[in-house]
Amino acid sequence: MKPIVYANPQERLLDEKTLPVVVQELKERATLGLDSNSIVCDLSSSGLTLDAALQLAELLEARTGLFALDLSLNRINANSWDDVCRLARKFLDAVEYLDLSLNHLTPLQSLKENKVAEKELKGFRDRLSLGSDCNSFCGDPDVDHWTRNARRFKQEAYGFEYDG
Repeated sequence: MKPIVYANPQERLLDEKTLPVVVQELKERATLGLDSNSIVCDLSSSGLTLDAALQLAELLEARTGLFALDLSLNRINANSWDDVCRLARKFLDAVEYLDLSLNHLTPLQSLKENKVAEKELKGFRDRLSLGSDCNSFCGDPDVDHWTRNARRFKQEAYGFEYDG
């Protein structure tokens, strides 16, 4: 079954007041007889901060079964890999695939310096996207891993195809 994309229809800036509205709209989609495992929630470029994203994760805990959640191009400012791990852990309990790319995250190259976070984040295998799908492979397997995951997210969530 091809996924159905929910994409913040009013292009609202998402904060603590508007997040419950988004979650309610997702619940309404699911009650219309749609298989929740086919819903892709595209909240990219919605102005989400780290605090708002954590609130969204809490709201979604009761709304499991979303197929993919696109949080790319937001204002998620994670100053440490521990923040990224906490966010990924919360969301990947509720969705199959998560895209956090193009936010204000710690540089991917620095992940090697935090072995605990690196192990946890890589433990999500291809379910977590932290890199950009349009980057070319650089030859560093630790960085290329995230580019491959970004491409996998776009393939699974939106049906994109890549050469090579």
